[in-house]
Amino acid sequence: MTGRDVIRSVERRLISAGIENARWEAEVIVSSLAGVPSWKVYGGEIPTGQVMPLLDEVVSRREMREPLQLILGRWDFMGREFLVREGVFIPRPETEILVEEALLLLSDTERPHLSGLEVGVGTGVISVSLLAEIPGLTMRGIDVSEKALALTEENARRHGVQGRLFLERRDARSVRGTFDFIVSNPPYVPEGEWENLMPEVRNHDPREALVGGTDGLDVIRELLDRAADLLAPGGFLVFEFGDEQKDAVVSEVARREWLSLSHVRKDLSGKPRVAVVRKRT
Repeated sequence: MTGRDVIRSVERRLISAGIENARWEAEVIVSSLAGVPSWKVYGGEIPTGQVMPLLDEVVSRREMREPLQLILGRWDFMGREFLVREGVFIPRPETEILVEEALLLLSDTERPHLSGLEVGVGTGVISVSLLAEIPGLTMRGIDVSEKALALTEENARRHGVQGRLFLERRDARSVRGTFDFIVSNPPYVPEGEWENLMPEVRNHDPREALVGGTDGLDVIRELLDRAADLLAPGGFLVFEFGDEQKDAVVSEVARREWLSLSHVRKDLSGKPRVAVVRKRT
């Protein structure tokens, strides 16, 4: 059986299960099990003895709407592979935009040593990616979840940056210190939208990593308030927010005289997604 045949077979099953992007997911599943890039899978035969014993189990789990990231146990983020596990928020492609914005801002400084804070580390993709790109950077990462902190530590070790990442179990209210920047993908889903989320999200991502109060902005307001104490003058805060929340975020920033909104970045679908805020000097 050729790789193309296997991919088409998996795709048909995923379509029947109502999975969006079924072709792409089929390619990821088969290429991951075969241990080769998808273009090589299309190019000819696949090691059926390696792939076929696992294929039905993997596809069956996906048909039950278990996230593909959890099934495979790892996922790519900005060209690096990260471990993912049940009970820890699964990184999204949109968060790469947040990291890109932070890297652009940090590239403008000539200071050899910089310090940053991440609020809600999850799997650690943001802090680890920044540390891997900027040798002179140190990060403090906080989360209320022990599972998240343990997984972030593991991912930091995989990428050789554990010596510059300092992890603590706490929330933003109890952090002390001064930082050049803060990054966060905070909970921003409104309380009333939880039950309407896809089963992949509702049944597998931790609720506390997603729901941000009645309007979804509770943690974002906390970040904006704490920026007064935690950011050095001229420092920046980069964070994600949800669909239809741009106007509310702009309004919240405007209420805080110590902050100014630099700009808002859109995601790949054209929706406003990431805010860049500066502390006034």
